Amino acid sequence: MALRSANIIEAFKNPTVAMAVKELGKNTVLIEMTAGITKAMANYFSPEQRMDPAMCVAFAETIVEDYPHESVGDVTVFIKLAGRAKYGELQDDGSVINRGKTYGRLQLTTLMEWWRQYLGEKADEIAKVRERDIKALNDKEAPIANRVVEIMKEEREKSGGPDLGIGRRVDQLLRTVQHMGDDRLRRAWEVHTTERERMIILKEANKRGLVQKRIEDHLSNTKEE
Repeated sequence: MALRSANIIEAFKNPTVAMAVKELGKNTVLIEMTAGITKAMANYFSPEQRMDPAMCVAFAETIVEDYPHESVGDVTVFIKLAGRAKYGELQDDGSVINRGKTYGRLQLTTLMEWWRQYLGEKADEIAKVRERDIKALNDKEAPIANRVVEIMKEEREKSGGPDLGIGRRVDQLLRTVQHMGDDRLRRAWEVHTTERERMIILKEANKRGLVQKRIEDHLSNTKEE
């Protein structure tokens, strides 16, 4: 049975060790952690299986020193799941055998192995929760994003500005303008009205001397008049 989100939420009820140490001091946090572990052991393990009180202190010290982002709530949830035979010997293929086996009193080495399994499941569960939250947010915002695109299109049409196809038209002009005849080039000037498109056409017209010729023709007509 996978670690449930409710257990994750329960583990977050208490502040992390790092926060607690900053506010209360390490000794106070260590006392609270030891008390939480000892109580959980009494609640979820039989007298024959419970870890020795001295080992409870050692486990508390390990959590406070090596896992400062966890909390008393995390440890309580973990011990409850361990008492229900959730964890065991991890095999190379990822399977777990001998779940809940203590062979007498629970040893610190065994508990630490189970603790690492718990942290792995916790990380997986948090990732799933975040993935669901992100998906829900994206699903919620998708209609808004689509409407924004529609509004942008409407505004472009109203203002006569460039549409989403301008990139394709510019690319096509760059590939074909040099192969156009002079008359076709003039017609292209009438059809393509954006600044980017006309700059391409004007550059080609200049290369052919059409702009200079147009100026000379205009000056000649002006003199005749």
